[in-house]
Amino acid sequence: MRFKIAAMLGLALLALSACTKYEYDLEQFSHTTFDETMPSWSPDGTLLAYTTSEGEGDIVIAELKTLRVTKLTSGDAKDLAPCWSPDGRKIAFASDRNGNFDIWVIDVVTRRMKRLTSDIADETLPRWSPDGSKIVYQSRRGGNWDIWVMDADGSNQRRLTDYAGADIDPCWSPDGTKVAFASDRNGNLDIWVMNADGTNLTQLTSMPQDECQPSWSPDGRRIAYTMLHPKGSSIWSIKPDGTDPLKLTAGLWHDERPVWNPVRKNFLAFQSDRSGNLDIWTLAIR
Repeated sequence: MRFKIAAMLGLALLALSACTKYEYDLEQFSHTTFDETMPSWSPDGTLLAYTTSEGEGDIVIAELKTLRVTKLTSGDAKDLAPCWSPDGRKIAFASDRNGNFDIWVIDVVTRRMKRLTSDIADETLPRWSPDGSKIVYQSRRGGNWDIWVMDADGSNQRRLTDYAGADIDPCWSPDGTKVAFASDRNGNLDIWVMNADGTNLTQLTSMPQDECQPSWSPDGRRIAYTMLHPKGSSIWSIKPDGTDPLKLTAGLWHDERPVWNPVRKNFLAFQSDRSGNLDIWTLAIR
């Protein structure tokens, strides 16, 4: 299914007079009766890993050109939030196969798994640093959601944020010097950016709606994110300095968890219930 849409983008946060007109294509990527969520691109931009609700919840890999799907994990556990390593050899993910949710890594070829975290608190949403040396993630080990980071082998686990509310959805900048995340420290969820060591926290968005799930573009010029509405959610993007917000999708659907293709310019994947259940969709800005 393909839609050609002339979209009014660029609604300013404080003044709604400025807008820019773009054309973009929306295309449904997955077509099963199961919910399919949390997409992640392979480093070469040709594969998508995502979570399927088939079974208890497994991770699959799909080819962009052929749509051929291969199951990566299976069993009684809930496996979710996959993220490719920069070399394309491994995928980090969250799993409750040992009780609560921990961060795991699986070799894409051998299927060998390694558990990286083992705290009694839930830990999810792992994201590899661009050089592959670290993994940032969200953890509840302090009693609330905070952003943590560790070396890629699971060692040297340390907290980046320490806040009584929710700091969630971490995402590295392309150069590895900053981390974008969502936080409700000013009331509702907004997009924030901090240095990779947890210093210099800067708020980027301030709308009354919740804004979360940031994803940095490969060239570092934009951050895509989800804005939650009472009757749905939409995909937006903003410059890393908090200016020039652009609305990328609209409607009464739940469009969430955008991720930029690392190779193809202005091309994103996201999850949406436009077809009824949750599926993976792609968006190409022309």
